[in-house]
Amino acid sequence: MSWLSLALATIAVVIFWTATLGSRYPEPSSRSALRLGLYSSLTFATGAIVTALLGEGKERKWAAISAFIIPLNWVMWAVFQ
Repeated sequence: MSWLSLALATIAVVIFWTATLGSRYPEPSSRSALRLGLYSSLTFATGAIVTALLGEGKERKWAAISAFIIPLNWVMWAVFQ
């Protein structure tokens, strides 16, 4: 479960960077891509947190911490826009 949690957190980070670097915010056409990226990365981050809570070992703490950072990335990106 810890490895699954790390994999889900990694996928969430990749989705975050793909959504934010691949589109420009003020353009109306890119808002749907950003919204999709936000929802999908937060879904994967939530899955990573749940699987980290169900897992065993030292790695689950780091997986949960990295999954909690993903919403903070979205907040930081929105503030800097």
